[in-house]
Amino acid sequence: MLPLLVGRMDVPTLLIVAAIGGLAILPFWRYAGESLKSPIAVLVFLELVVGPIVIGRLFSALAIWTYIGAWVCTLGFMRFATGWRDTP
Repeated sequence: MLPLLVGRMDVPTLLIVAAIGGLAILPFWRYAGESLKSPIAVLVFLELVVGPIVIGRLFSALAIWTYIGAWVCTLGFMRFATGWRDTP
């Protein structure tokens, strides 16, 4: 939201990028932060590495922060709402 608040991004772009970031992690949120031994964990890692590059190329460099913020907020909300915790 910071790029929107300082007037560097318009509202439709913010909403589109935030939706992409939130929807990208939603099906795979349980595998985020897991060791890279499973193909799904590698896919989640690639979402976090390649996703900002694609968003930056399609929208703007400031949209990268919106993508990462939506990705992390969705992950945090899903973990909080379901009571899911990392277990060693």
